[in-house]
Amino acid sequence: MKQVIVIGASGFIGQHVVRHLIEGGWQVHGVVRATSDVDELCQAGMQAHACDIEPMEIIRKFGEVDAIVHCAAAYGRETTGISSVVETNVLLPLRWLVAAVTVQVKIFIHLDTCFSLSYPYLRPYTLSKKQMVAWGAEITNSSSTCFANLQLQHPFGPGDRPGKFIPWVIEQCLQSEQPVKLTEGTQKKDFVYVADVAEAVTCLVDHRNTLESGLAEFQCGRGDSVTVRQFVETIHRFAESAAELQFGAISQRANEPEISQADLSALNRLGWSPQTSLEDGLKKTINAAKNRLRFQE
Repeated sequence: MKQVIVIGASGFIGQHVVRHLIEGGWQVHGVVRATSDVDELCQAGMQAHACDIEPMEIIRKFGEVDAIVHCAAAYGRETTGISSVVETNVLLPLRWLVAAVTVQVKIFIHLDTCFSLSYPYLRPYTLSKKQMVAWGAEITNSSSTCFANLQLQHPFGPGDRPGKFIPWVIEQCLQSEQPVKLTEGTQKKDFVYVADVAEAVTCLVDHRNTLESGLAEFQCGRGDSVTVRQFVETIHRFAESAAELQFGAISQRANEPEISQADLSALNRLGWSPQTSLEDGLKKTINAAKNRLRFQE
């Protein structure tokens, strides 16, 4: 049976990748923290493994591995220190990449960020991601393993962590009786539905035997961008919200790019293109948020 390892399987993107791969007939081994709730994923067919176990020990248990996908991420927000960022975003995937090269796994997929180091917001996170790309290129340079770096734009969808921008806006629109304070929202971003991200990962896994070894760069988004204001106003409309949107109430972050948009040519050549419109993706995300809030009542 085809076998793939997903590191960070219980996270926002990881859980969608796991389900997508299982639906495609893969045996998925999820690497997660001991405290992660993975009951639903295991019921769907995933086998869970603790992230503190050495990679080679896990691999030897079930033999040949076709692909490894690194979805885990630490962002370095208030509750997460620099050491956790480096451990999660560099040291953990580095151990798995060394193991992948050792046993000649065909492909190691690394989920990267579209942020640049000139943008100070979450800079430790961005720096750690770029460091892992450099290590990936170095380690796979003379190996038989492809290090596929999948640079993500701005994923959204059900299951994202509360407090991040898009879940926060949706919750404010659904629940808040207070004005929602926002920037002018003139910056343009490429928002991509999480199911399309999962399909992009699956596409890379499926093409593992045709990709050359070493570093291979891919960008994932919709390939177009909309203003943050337009995106938020669409959420507001679909949520049938009475909350007042106060654009311009807060300042835009320093050095935030005015436009961020993916170049899809590399993924297009493999036959991938986004299938979910912004409108359909937002409707699904808002409905999931409504169901979650009703469940909490």
